Amino acid sequence: MPHGKSAREDESLVIPMRGRAFPDIAVAPVDCDDLNSPHTLAVLAIPPGSTVLDVGCGPGVVAKALSARGCSVWGLEIDPRRASSARKYCVEVREGDIEAIALTDAFEGLRFDAILFLDVLEHLRDPGAVLAGAAELLAPGGRVLISIPNVTHGALRLELLSGRFRYRSSGLLDRGHLRFFDAEAVDELIREAGLHAESRLRVVRRLDQTEFDIDVAGIPGALRSELEGNADAQTYQFFVIARPARASHSDVEGITLLERQQARIHDLSGALAEGSAYARHLQEELAAKDARLREIDGGAAAADRARLEQLTAALENGGAYAVHLREELAATTARLREVESTYDGAQRDIQALSTRLAESEQVLRDLRRTAEDGESYVGHLEGELRRRAGDIAVRDDEMCVLRAHIEKTERTIHDRDGEIADRDAALGRLRARIEEVERSLAGQEALRGELALAQTALADQHARTENAERSLREMRELATQLSTLLEQPRYRLAEKGNAALKRWMPVIHRLVRPMVARRRDDPGPRSGSRPHRGAD
Repeated sequence: MPHGKSAREDESLVIPMRGRAFPDIAVAPVDCDDLNSPHTLAVLAIPPGSTVLDVGCGPGVVAKALSARGCSVWGLEIDPRRASSARKYCVEVREGDIEAIALTDAFEGLRFDAILFLDVLEHLRDPGAVLAGAAELLAPGGRVLISIPNVTHGALRLELLSGRFRYRSSGLLDRGHLRFFDAEAVDELIREAGLHAESRLRVVRRLDQTEFDIDVAGIPGALRSELEGNADAQTYQFFVIARPARASHSDVEGITLLERQQARIHDLSGALAEGSAYARHLQEELAAKDARLREIDGGAAAADRARLEQLTAALENGGAYAVHLREELAATTARLREVESTYDGAQRDIQALSTRLAESEQVLRDLRRTAEDGESYVGHLEGELRRRAGDIAVRDDEMCVLRAHIEKTERTIHDRDGEIADRDAALGRLRARIEEVERSLAGQEALRGELALAQTALADQHARTENAERSLREMRELATQLSTLLEQPRYRLAEKGNAALKRWMPVIHRLVRPMVARRRDDPGPRSGSRPHRGAD
């Protein structure tokens, strides 16, 4: 990439995307001040202390930054050499092809707060199935962090307009890319995997900041204006934070990660401005003390010179005042000694002030170092704020779920109370009905006894009726024969009567004997009962 500017000089510069091949195994640190990097966005989006799965972890660039923030990182890498490097920063790194293994089997018993797919999905045949399988390993409230290159970047459009389409070792046309995505394709991939995108960020590169050799000056003005004004044409990578769609209904849409970071940067800028103003105030106090010191030094020297001039004039007057001058000279000498001693004291004071000045300069240097340490501490506070913001977001999500669960539980308890009251009333009615049925059953038992006796008597009566009817038929036959006999002449009647009597006597005995025996046993019919038909 052109152009010889550092990340501090050009904030839109991003670190290269991870590819399937690395020129070396060196692990560069993640610059947490560069918010235009997918690695930085991933590190800042994960609260410290989280459990993370980095799919396609490479030599451990992101794992190193996350482990420094107290995260526990597991990795999956297909290249044994890079997996060996990543093990220095991970709890465990497992080697294998993401499409040839099941993540739930490879990491059985583990649940992750965050799963990273940084520049990985475009290398897969079926990235949707891999995403859906990874979502099963998320802990409650967990998220999937995805970065995917944008095939509609303006530099690639210009490459195609020039009639070229050449694969490269890295970048948008990496030789290992099997799938290509624009913004709509990324959204479709996330939906088909059963996920819901809660944050969408962009990694931006200008037309001259890519691996393509673009002559920006040679681009027609209208086309250049259109590409530079199109957000997708400036987007080098899409960065998406997603969670399972089944949990998205309880989410509350809030500010995005980028907005939170920008707000924090604004606050930190204000704090830095206050620190700079305080440093300027200390510098002004130090300058005032230096001026006062120079003023004191200049006043003492002027006084000494005036006194020396007076003494010189007195000596020049000579003559009559020689003795007096000698005395005055002696006095002046004594005074000079005093002045010298005073001057020596002033020199010592000057040295002391010089020492204090040196100490002040040291204090100023200390203040500058403190300011630099303050910037570092501000960075630390920024990271801590991001962690706290992540924790608060997680707690807010948990509180929303808990409130919904409490409301549902209260409604369930209220419904159960109503059902219990209804069941108590129904139980009272059932008990009354049972008592009534028990009373009815007691009456029915008595009726069954009487019915059994009646059925027994009816059976006896039926048997007697059948016997009586049979006897009646026989008597009728006998009467018919007797009538026939009576119509015959007397002598024939006697002959036939004797013969008939001999023939019917056993029958008559058989018929009459039971009737006589029954009359002996039953001296008379019961009141209200109907006489037996055989008694007629």
